[in-house]
This record gives sequence, C-alpha cells and structure tokens, in this order.
Amino acid sequence: MGRKKMAWAYAFVAPVALFFLLVNILPMFWNFSLSLQHYNLLSQEKVFVGLANYRELIRDPVFIQSLINTLILAATVVPVSLVLSLAFALLLNEARRGVGLFRTIFFAPVITSIVAVGYIWSWLYQPHFGLFNQMLIGLGLPTSAFLKDPDVAIFAIAAVRIWKELGFQIVIFLAGLQTIPEQFSEAAKVDGAGPCQRFFYVTLPLLNPTVVFLAVIGLIRVLQTFALIYVMTEAGGPLNRTRTLVYGIEETAFRMYRMGYGASETIVLFLFILAVTLLQIKVLSRRIEY
Repeated sequence: MGRKKMAWAYAFVAPVALFFLLVNILPMFWNFSLSLQHYNLLSQEKVFVGLANYRELIRDPVFIQSLINTLILAATVVPVSLVLSLAFALLLNEARRGVGLFRTIFFAPVITSIVAVGYIWSWLYQPHFGLFNQMLIGLGLPTSAFLKDPDVAIFAIAAVRIWKELGFQIVIFLAGLQTIPEQFSEAAKVDGAGPCQRFFYVTLPLLNPTVVFLAVIGLIRVLQTFALIYVMTEAGGPLNRTRTLVYGIEETAFRMYRMGYGASETIVLFLFILAVTLLQIKVLSRRIEY
C-alpha cells in the first residue's frame, strides 16, 4: 500500500517537475553555455570564446555603472521601505478602526501596473509643470530636473520603487505583528519596560524572520528593476545614471543583438541573487522559541 501511494505521489509530482525542468533548469544551463560564446542574433554566428565575455564585463565602464546604479537603488530602497512599512504597520496594529480601509489604500499601488505607475510618476517629476516642482516653487525652493539630473535620477526612481512596494511590506509586517503573543509585551510592561524598550527587545527580535524575508524579497525585486527605467528614463537616463543590470541585459541582447555578452551579464545577476537567497535560507533556519 505504501509503494502504491508513493507511485501515485510521483505520478502527480512528475508533470510539475518536468515543467520546472523545461522552463527553469534547462534554460539556465543553456544561458551559461551561451555566455561562453560570441553569438550575434542577426547573423546567427556562434563562436566559442570561453571566459572572454566575462573579462570584457570587468573592463566595461557601462556595465560597471549599471552595477553601481543597481547597488545604489538596492541600498536606498530596501532599508527605507523596511523602516517606513514597519512604522505604518505598528500604527495600524494599534489602531482600533479603519485598519481595513488603510490597508487597502496602502496596498493599491502594489496591484497597479508598473507601466502605469511609471507614466504617472513621470508626469509628477516633469521639470516644467510637474506637481513636485510646483510644490517647490510654492515653498520658494529651487526646482529640480529630477529624471534629467544625473545626481538625482536614480533616487527619483528609488522613491517610486519604495512607494510601489510599501503596501506589500505593510501587509506582511501586520501579519507578523499579529502572530506575536500579547503576553510577551505585557510581561515586559509589568517589568517596567517602556514602549521603545518593548519594541527593540521584544517585538523586533520576534519579527526577525519577517524582516529578513522582506529584506531578501525586496532586494531581489530591486535587482530585477527594468520597467520603471524603460518607461521613466530614456536609454538609462542621463550619463547612464539610471541604467540597471536588467535594463543593460535587455539592451545588450535584444537591441545590440549580442546574445553571448548579454548572457554573461545574466549569469552575474543570477549569482548575486543566488547568494542573497542562500543568505535568506541560512538566517530563516534559526528557530524562534516563544
């Protein structure tokens, strides 16, 4: 009977495993083999070049700038969105009324098309009649070119990314806060702990798995940023200051037709995301004892 059940289990799992193999595993190996070749999409000529594409990556100033931009975006979006979403989640967790309404309002940007979001914020950032510059003029402050300014453009993109992700993180933090037993906070309160002490020594440690999960998921999403760059800036922004790794991969492979070089950029991005995922597994494996 046990063998029969196992056979049925394998039979049900097999189609999903086969689909995963065909859609994820095989393309990954094909992409790696492609990164070792010089492959022009137009001429269809394939020449094995070994690690030449990777050596070119190290010396490519545009790729280095894309990597720096991606890291700046991640270093800005992830911590700021975590702090803001946790703050809003704490406020909503203490609220007695309107929690569902505010949760819906915050979550609305998450389900809004990223392309629509990009166009809306492009109008807000418009140098001459955009809302933000009109507000700056009203306050008597100097205006900004935002997306046209090399020093500001990447942070303007980061602000949009934070706004887009905030609702998702608030909902997850709320779920995490509601799983923390109330008696821990009450016991700390009886012992004389103030609100800040209860937060830093009781609530935050118990939220550790939630924080790590959101940090890793948020980082992976930021590393995959493409649509906002494509919609809001032209060709990676001024002086390539908003060009990200994913945008560079798309441009290299499908506009410059250098499939091999684009594949090598993809491998670099994959290894970075893999390292972050392994970190997530390691940290989340720690058990929290109540």
